[in-house]
Amino acid sequence: MAARLPVAAAIATCVLGLAAGAHGDPTGAIQVSKPWTRATAAPGSTAAVYATITNHGGTPDRLTGAACPVAQSTEIHQDTNENGVMRMRPVDGIDIPPGHTLTLAPNGYHLMLVGTKQRLTRGSTITCTLQFRDAGPVGIELPVRAAGAAENMMGPMEMQ
Repeated sequence: MAARLPVAAAIATCVLGLAAGAHGDPTGAIQVSKPWTRATAAPGSTAAVYATITNHGGTPDRLTGAACPVAQSTEIHQDTNENGVMRMRPVDGIDIPPGHTLTLAPNGYHLMLVGTKQRLTRGSTITCTLQFRDAGPVGIELPVRAAGAAENMMGPMEMQ
């Protein structure tokens, strides 16, 4: 009977992970929470993806890329303020030390959806797969917020 408990625990862990919407990262080291994006006016637009990513593992990992089927390409970007001028540049990845959280948010790191294939409408949901050096692919579902949505400490907030 004792030999069955680890198997039962593993099955329960997998079932709970699937019920919670987890995809990929069998170790559970990477947790993605509060993902969201903004509505777009038309196909062919750009949109940003925001989320909170926590590395619960004991070793560093790196966000190396992403793929969102709704866009022709998905890039990792960083906004910076250089002498009072906001600039946005692509980056090749973002390190996440063990026990640390990376926040993808307006005016900082984010994912850029380039060439959306359809209009992103408020209230809909899109999917993306984040790629990590060690954890591998992690699938997420993002609610589409209003075009003017902004992030606050409690999560996405609709701007009226």
